[in-house]
Amino acid sequence: MHYFLVICSIVSLKRIAAIDSNHSLLLQEVPIGSDAILPCTSNTDNYLFQQWILDNNSSIGPTNNSKFDVGKFDYEVLSGNLLIRAVSKDDEGIYRCVSRSVRGGDTKMDKVRMVVLEDWEEVYEHDTKVNMFRILLILITLVLIAMGIYFLYTIWKDRYRYPTYLEQDDDEEDTEELFNNPGTSGISSEVESSIGGDRNPFVGHLNAGTDFESILEKTNE
Repeated sequence: MHYFLVICSIVSLKRIAAIDSNHSLLLQEVPIGSDAILPCTSNTDNYLFQQWILDNNSSIGPTNNSKFDVGKFDYEVLSGNLLIRAVSKDDEGIYRCVSRSVRGGDTKMDKVRMVVLEDWEEVYEHDTKVNMFRILLILITLVLIAMGIYFLYTIWKDRYRYPTYLEQDDDEEDTEELFNNPGTSGISSEVESSIGGDRNPFVGHLNAGTDFESILEKTNE
C-alpha cells in the first residue's frame, strides 16, 4: 500500500487538469511535504509574467521581492512558474498568475488551484476511530488465541494426561471395595457364629445351666 501511495503521489504531482472549458482554472495535486511548481499559463508569446497573487492577496513577483518569504516561495522570471517548498495544508488554495501584454497595458490572469494530498499513513496513525478499531481488533485476536489454547489443552488432557477410561476403572475399583468392606464381613461372621452356636446341642445344654450344688449335696448324703 505504501508503494501505491508513492506512485499516486508522483502521478498527481505531474498531473494538471483543466476545470472549465476556458482553461482559466487549473487543478494541481501535490503530496504534503513536497515541493510544488505551479505553471503560469497566462505567460504566452504576447504576454509576459508580472506577478502571482495568493489567497491572502499578497503578491509574489519582480516588483516585491522583499515582501514575501523567499525561503518558502520562488519564481522563474521567464516562465513565470511559482515554486512552493515543503507544502502543507495551509498552502492549499487558488493562486492567480498575472501577465501583461507586450503591446500595451492589457493584462491576462489564469488561476491554479493547488490541493495538498495528505499522508494517509500519518492520518490513520493519529485518527481516534482508526486507533479504536485497532484496539478492538487486537482484543478479538487475543480472545481467539486464548480460546484456541484452551481447546488444545482440553484435547491434550483428555487424550494424554488423564484419559477417560482411567476414570471408569477407578469407579469400578471403588465399587468392588464397597462390597468387600471389612466391617461388613465382620458382621456376617458374628451372625454365622451365633447361628452355629444355636445349632450345637451341647452348647445349648450349657447355656441352659446346671445345678452343681444340689448334685454334690446328694452325693454327700
